[in-house]
Amino acid sequence: MAEPLRLLRLISRLNLGGPALQIRALTPLLARRDTHSLIVHGAPGPGEAECEGLPPLLSLDQALQLGPRARGRVLLPGLGPGQSPRQSYQALRRLRRLCAAFAPQVLHSHTAKAGLLAPLCAPKGTAIVHSFHGHVLRDYFGPVRSRALLLLERRLQRRRALSTCVSESCGAELEELGIAPIQVIPPTVALPSPLPRAQARRALGLPEDARLVLFLGRLVPIKDPALFLETVALFSSREKTPTIPVLLGDGPLLSQLRDRHPEARFLGPVPEAGRYLRAFDALLLTSKREGLPLAALEALMQGLPVLGPAVPGIRDLQSMGVLPCERRAEGLAEGLGRVRPPTESQIQTLRQRHDPERMASIWAEIYRELREQGPRR
Repeated sequence: MAEPLRLLRLISRLNLGGPALQIRALTPLLARRDTHSLIVHGAPGPGEAECEGLPPLLSLDQALQLGPRARGRVLLPGLGPGQSPRQSYQALRRLRRLCAAFAPQVLHSHTAKAGLLAPLCAPKGTAIVHSFHGHVLRDYFGPVRSRALLLLERRLQRRRALSTCVSESCGAELEELGIAPIQVIPPTVALPSPLPRAQARRALGLPEDARLVLFLGRLVPIKDPALFLETVALFSSREKTPTIPVLLGDGPLLSQLRDRHPEARFLGPVPEAGRYLRAFDALLLTSKREGLPLAALEALMQGLPVLGPAVPGIRDLQSMGVLPCERRAEGLAEGLGRVRPPTESQIQTLRQRHDPERMASIWAEIYRELREQGPRR
């Protein structure tokens, strides 16, 4: 019988975003499939809440002492966002020591910074996997920085045994940019137990008789919460029933949005936000791009109407019930008036496709194959 596989996961931070929620769901399921995980991560950025329900936290010294027997997670602050080059270098040195002690057979990186560090710390004989939960090679930065990041990603790609992404549109873009080959593996979605509509509204302090439209995510330019608020205001001005925009999330745009939109409800980051989705009448996406939005998947699986612009990541869900619209307030407001819930067939398809047990089996098999094949150098 083969020995349990040692998997080191590397991620810049475990906030309330999709990558952290997937890691949380998969870790215990992989353990039951003889894949033991050590998660190494940085601290959340300013205004970000950390994901709850994570494996136990070890100190660096504890993990080094345990070596290959280490289980749980280790916090290395220099891995997080907004760190200086000196702090990042210190984190890399500690990460190398940790990797040498744990001796992972597979190192799986998530997010751009972790993807950069993975080849610099992986011991000889370790297979490197990187997952793109989206990418920052378009629409995030200016042309010079975007080009530099693209050239770097192409070099990193040569060191990886496997690169994966979460949607067909994301994979097509990456291959077009020269990041290939890419394997599309759907994200894992662990649905929390939902609260009934009235109870969810009371728990969030929301009125029971208003139409509520939800924004769920970070308040950052790529998600374009300003367009969300403009859209709901336009829709509400045409309707007899009051429509309230509700935003669950935090980020650098919070203060200016709150000042400009006193009619909106800003509830901050809400742990286990999926429990409260039935409080809302629709989920409105306004992002310039996505990988495959976990908020939309959770909403669709609970029967909530979802609409958004036909941009990468969102257009992949059109066949599963997302209403595609132009990415401007007029088109999205018109869509709010005609969006419908997904069908029962669409709900069941999504639940089966993203089922945690199914995805854990897929990943366990991938890791076993990579262990047998060895690293790519």
